Amino acid sequence: MFSPELRMLVSVIAVLGALAAPAAATPIVYTIEGTFGFIGEGDPLSLAGARLVMVAITDTDDGPIFTSSGSGIATATFDPRGALTATFSNRPGSAPDVVLSYVSQVQALNRFPPGTTADGFMLFQAAAIFEGNAVTMPAFSVFFLDQNFFPGTGTPSLPLFAPSDVAIVAGGFLGSAQGAYTFSDRSFSAVPEPGTALLVALGLGMLAVVRRRR
Repeated sequence: MFSPELRMLVSVIAVLGALAAPAAATPIVYTIEGTFGFIGEGDPLSLAGARLVMVAITDTDDGPIFTSSGSGIATATFDPRGALTATFSNRPGSAPDVVLSYVSQVQALNRFPPGTTADGFMLFQAAAIFEGNAVTMPAFSVFFLDQNFFPGTGTPSLPLFAPSDVAIVAGGFLGSAQGAYTFSDRSFSAVPEPGTALLVALGLGMLAVVRRRR
């Protein structure tokens, strides 16, 4: 009969073996968060002060649908996996939360001499319907702290990055026939899908348990 410690150790080895196996495509979750304000008087869509969380998911091995290269810049445009999700919460009064699905694209930008602007990443604006109203979902651009975030002068791939990698998040206007909403307190991150992170945490946690029991 195997001891609990030995069974735990076998489980740890199995998890670490899976992590060491040839890498498959890893889903990347792009998340943008911020708070709305309205330009002008009133609040026709009941969004002033509301919170928006936008999520797009891609895979690390996704190839671009379009690339371009010119003096000082190479770009790659990608289709996210399925529709983007936008969640509007904390709306004023008794307005309900709203979850929208819509289609957009993302683009990686590798800038190099003679240009001097930092590398970046962006989400394109797109049309959607919000409570029966046609709206233009906001576009966002990220400029990285590291001006050589993408190496060399080649076509950039889909990036992973944390808010701490970002110097500036620009954009964020939501447009409608009723008026335009600004976007503040912006953050933009790109991390592996939670399932991957949980697997790593599970392996490390089991190792810690084994060590404590020795």
